[in-house]
Amino acid sequence: VRAARRTMPGADEMVPNEEAHEEVDEEELRRERKRRAREMKKMKARQQQVLEAMQQKKREAKEDEEKKAMRLLKRQAIKKQKILAEAAERKRVADEEGALVQAEKFAGVGA
Repeated sequence: VRAARRTMPGADEMVPNEEAHEEVDEEELRRERKRRAREMKKMKARQQQVLEAMQQKKREAKEDEEKKAMRLLKRQAIKKQKILAEAAERKRVADEEGALVQAEKFAGVGA
């Protein structure tokens, strides 16, 4: 194209116009790059928000599972304590009954 301008009459007059057009194109490209950069920044920010939300939900789910496990352990401990208390009560009653039986036998022998 430049070779054609050299041979064309009036080609020198077209150069400033083309340079202005190239400057406009460069300006448009610069604006387009800036626009894309802004869009990418927004997309990255949105992705970060989504990621943080997912991580928060994961943390909350883990905390819920830990709380559930603690409640289960607490219930198991209460059941165990109840069973041990009932066993201790049965042993106490059995010991008292055994003592009464021994006392009756002793009283019967002495009579």
